[in-house]
Amino acid sequence: MEPLLTFVGSSGGAGASSSLPVGWMNDDFAVVFAFNGIDATVPSLPTGWTHVSMSSDGTDGWAYRIGWRRLQEPDSSTGTWTGATSILCVVYRGGNLKFGPVVYNNAASGTTNTVTYPARASGTSTGWVLAFAAHKNTDTNIEANPPSFASNLRGNVVTADDELVAFDSGSYKNTWVAENFTLTGTAGPWVTVVQVLRLAAFTRATANKESSTSLSVATSDCEGGWLVLFAVACDNLDGGDGDFGVVSSVTDTAGHTWTKIVEYTNGQGAAGAGVTLSLWYTIPPKPASFSVTANFRAAVTAKVGATYQLKINRIDPVNIAAIQTRVDDGVDAGPLTLSGLENDWYYFLRFTALEGVSGVTPTADWTEALDFSTSGGTSDTNIALHTEVRGLTTTSATSDPTTAAADSVSALIAIRLSGWKRTLFDDHEVMPNIHHPRQHAIESTADHSTSAGTDGYVLRQQGDSTFGWEADYGTIELVIDGGGSAITTGVKADVEVPYDCEIQGWTLAADQAGSIVIDVWKDTYANFPPTSADTITGTEKPTLSSSQTNQDLSLTTWNTLLNRGDWLRFNVDSALTVTRVTLSLRVRKT
Repeated sequence: MEPLLTFVGSSGGAGASSSLPVGWMNDDFAVVFAFNGIDATVPSLPTGWTHVSMSSDGTDGWAYRIGWRRLQEPDSSTGTWTGATSILCVVYRGGNLKFGPVVYNNAASGTTNTVTYPARASGTSTGWVLAFAAHKNTDTNIEANPPSFASNLRGNVVTADDELVAFDSGSYKNTWVAENFTLTGTAGPWVTVVQVLRLAAFTRATANKESSTSLSVATSDCEGGWLVLFAVACDNLDGGDGDFGVVSSVTDTAGHTWTKIVEYTNGQGAAGAGVTLSLWYTIPPKPASFSVTANFRAAVTAKVGATYQLKINRIDPVNIAAIQTRVDDGVDAGPLTLSGLENDWYYFLRFTALEGVSGVTPTADWTEALDFSTSGGTSDTNIALHTEVRGLTTTSATSDPTTAAADSVSALIAIRLSGWKRTLFDDHEVMPNIHHPRQHAIESTADHSTSAGTDGYVLRQQGDSTFGWEADYGTIELVIDGGGSAITTGVKADVEVPYDCEIQGWTLAADQAGSIVIDVWKDTYANFPPTSADTITGTEKPTLSSSQTNQDLSLTTWNTLLNRGDWLRFNVDSALTVTRVTLSLRVRKT
């Protein structure tokens, strides 16, 4: 289950570096388009960034590189892309970044006034489409001509020598046709790059029309510390309007605790004549795959269930800032508005349960997350569930999708990602800046709580009188010593993993310049010892090549997640000259 994706902001300008856009948070990811409009020298990749694609043209005198990075404090800029004459950076929120956000990349270039955005004729990876374009003349209207499959202008940088733009689709696609645009202004060299961001299949849904007292949805790849939502649309059990506890509880195979956000029924006077919508959430403490089950008060026939994943601030409690519901009888599902919010960044999600119809047009500027319906079965009436999402900084939002005439229930919720604020699940205000008249040790009691902490975070002093939750880092280190002789190949050590963690990178340091390749194998205690079939290093094995030191701090092909009690086996694949080497794995505790 991949998470929802929202656009945060963009930044850029002339030169080889730029500040990051305002409003980014830890674990957001940035994609940089670094352009050289002078010659065919490809801009360099800063430390900590992962390469996506690059190209150059010596005849027309241009080059570009695209890279991405998961942002973490104290990041403040894009780093230096040496050789770039201009930079454009776009930042998105949401996304499982274990394998990187970009799953498809295609480019086109030319020198006439006709700019082409290349097609994708087939593809299995659905995602947001991100399109970059660069032109070596600044008097064109390239920013006003987005392709229809990526029509949202997300960034525009104009320098003395060239112009860069970024467009995205704002919704999920996997194929499209090429599109050509004739620009005004001076003809000149241009290049376009179209990508698919891996954040597409962020929902898992199931539906049936067989009478039963439960409905299960399988999830996969849920991120630890992120918010998982579970929405259920089903036949009603009661004839009135209100919350009758149709979904009595939600459970899952991993044993997480599920909390109800809201439930409402449009009864239409009799059981089975209307529709019920029920929303729940949990926060898995660590990455997991599991099956979620809605348990009904009594047997229902037509029912749809779907899970969604959202990035939240792990140091904050879940903050459902506002909820609004409505019922509609035999007409289009009407608008819902949340207003009077504090100015901040929110996820807004609109869930609509409809009786008998599907096929909904989402609100302008909102992303359709799901449009799913029952079919067949023993009942004549289908139930559909539609979800749309938008993320932005605001004090209000309105959702008004277009539906066919139907009996329906809708709920609009606002999830706030920052701040110690009152939520619908609090029974008191949290006031972090009010202090007692005397000092005392930090402890958890009836009057003091450390519940804002999360697995993998520690409370550290950040100044003379302030504390804050910070990510907890560590290392797993191994010294391989040849006893004065060159290191030989083979298994060198077994190490037990002391805590749940995620590998962030590796560093090698030897006693002298030389060459060595080390593989790392992982397995459970029950399956000890690990073998070569259990390698976790992908194509990025810790390596020295005629050098004394080397490191890789942006792993893209490793299996990086480790559980407490796992065993790591270190095997030297090859070695030359080196007689002693230290391998350090940087980890973040989870």
